[in-house]
Amino acid sequence: MFLKVLKLSAFFLHTIIFTGFSQVSKPLVLTLEEAILKMKSNHPAVVNSWLELEYIGANKLGWMSKEPMTLEFFYGNTSDTENNYLFESQVPLGSVPAILRYRRFHNQEISTGKSMHASTINEMTRELKAVYYEWLFADKRRKVLEEFIGFFRQYPRQADTLQKQNFADQMKSMETAMILFGVENEIKLLEADIRKLRYRVSELIVEDEEWMPDHSTNEIFVIHFPLGKGEEFPGPGSVVEVYREKLNLEKEKAAMDKAELFPSLVLGNFNQSIGGTMGFRGVYAGLHFPIWEWISGERKRSRALSIMQARNNLNYHAFSFSKKIDELISDMDARHISLQYHYSYVLPYAYTLRENSVDRYLSFEIEFDELFENLDKARELEMKYLETLNIYNHLAIELEAIIQ
Repeated sequence: MFLKVLKLSAFFLHTIIFTGFSQVSKPLVLTLEEAILKMKSNHPAVVNSWLELEYIGANKLGWMSKEPMTLEFFYGNTSDTENNYLFESQVPLGSVPAILRYRRFHNQEISTGKSMHASTINEMTRELKAVYYEWLFADKRRKVLEEFIGFFRQYPRQADTLQKQNFADQMKSMETAMILFGVENEIKLLEADIRKLRYRVSELIVEDEEWMPDHSTNEIFVIHFPLGKGEEFPGPGSVVEVYREKLNLEKEKAAMDKAELFPSLVLGNFNQSIGGTMGFRGVYAGLHFPIWEWISGERKRSRALSIMQARNNLNYHAFSFSKKIDELISDMDARHISLQYHYSYVLPYAYTLRENSVDRYLSFEIEFDELFENLDKARELEMKYLETLNIYNHLAIELEAIIQ
């Protein structure tokens, strides 16, 4: 009697403790759309790429020469009584063709920055979606296993003890216990995975809360196709566009280098005294000739190599991502057939098998062992459906990221 009271006390204490804890740290539901918005606002990779774009846009005076303004003062004498001085300031403005060309170069810098910013958002969004769906379906798998275990906690085996069973029955009981223990262990592993995935989501959105995934999210990931493509299946998007913009930027740099080979303009003014007479003032303009650049041609050769590298990168990634699209579509077609099969036949069969088996067991039409085999089979079928669905969703997420 004392042991029964002690067990009941421990049970109620356990219930009170965990009920109170759950009230304090109730998880917050985080939708995928909310997570994406938080990531775009908070993640340093996205924020820094936007700041880099702002910096490029603000650099409107980049056409000015990088050489500093010079101020010079000279003092001397032509005799013991006549002191002379010269004060001179000089402002290098750079090559006139380069000044005229800079607007096109600056616009291309902005265009490349926008492309890189869009590519950063696209890649971060792809990673977040992949982690979120992995998190969502890890939680769904856990719920399937908990439902399986929960029934046997509610309706334990109604049979004689192992000592009164024959050898075959004992082995069957041991096999049942082994499967149940394996499922409970799998639940523990899934809970650890769910925690890690939740931490990863928090890291991507840069907010630390007790999140839980939104189970109203579409089970099958829906690809959002870019607008303006018509009925034609789109090719690679921002993942290739950024390499095209980098090639255009290298071409503009080459054009700027060519423009800077022209003589650069220098403006200045002076204030001078000669023979003790002050007040000689004036302004002047001059030209600086980059003779060494004309002779060596190092910058031209270096820029030509940079253009070749940028063009090679563009051609390779355009080819690689086009083939990746074909590969993903082929794989998704095969997975979609498997998904339709599981959704149309396997999943309804699993649900019917589980419901009928429970009803028949509670009506004493079947034994515990048959019930266990049927529920275990239904569990495996549901898990296969979720695994197939998860693989399909990851393929769809990767495909969407390439065509955006």
